[in-house]
Amino acid sequence: MVLPYSRASQSGNLAHSFALGDPCVATAMEGLKAEIEASKAGLAVPPGDDLELAVAITHIMKHDALRKRYAKNAAKYVTKRLTWGIVARKHIALYQKLVKDLAEERRPKKKENPF
Repeated sequence: MVLPYSRASQSGNLAHSFALGDPCVATAMEGLKAEIEASKAGLAVPPGDDLELAVAITHIMKHDALRKRYAKNAAKYVTKRLTWGIVARKHIALYQKLVKDLAEERRPKKKENPF
């Protein structure tokens, strides 16, 4: 998968690519770069650098062992970090924290005893 974005910081296409066990070459935009680095499933290149993009694509295509390692890493990463069950648990935990924080904000403050 090649994601030559110039404005996106994340992409559902990257998750789909990983789910299929496909390595990725993406521009080093915020979230994309972080996911590529965390997964060890591809290469991130500077945005707007067409030559680097072409070199990265060619490099992965020419090196079977590297491509297979990235593919294995992609499949492993998605099953440990990006399944719907994991996403749902993270959302539930976030919502629970937000509700707890809001309840604490609304709780009446105890007045100090001046004596």
